[in-house]
Amino acid sequence: MGSTKFPVPHEIEPIPGTEGWERMYPYQYQFVTDDPEREQYEKDSFWFYDGLHYPEPLYPFDTIWDEAWYLALSQFSHRIFSIPPVMGVDHRMINGYVYISPVP
Repeated sequence: MGSTKFPVPHEIEPIPGTEGWERMYPYQYQFVTDDPEREQYEKDSFWFYDGLHYPEPLYPFDTIWDEAWYLALSQFSHRIFSIPPVMGVDHRMINGYVYISPVP
């Protein structure tokens, strides 16, 4: 019987043929294991695939689009109107797919 929990993002294996995909994307978009504090934050967050806005893998040079709405959404929900409990949205990538998590 399969596991009933969501996989830990740090433990997801690359899709065969996509090894080294991390080199194409900025550091802030990757799940990390070299910073214990950030790794624990990422493990404690609920990450889900954003298939609504990104149904296909995001090309490396197209991350500007993601950065623009990440900034706009985070500023709007936190600085203009504080919408509890979300203070923005964090973004990460696995194999080019965008995963998001609300920031409490």
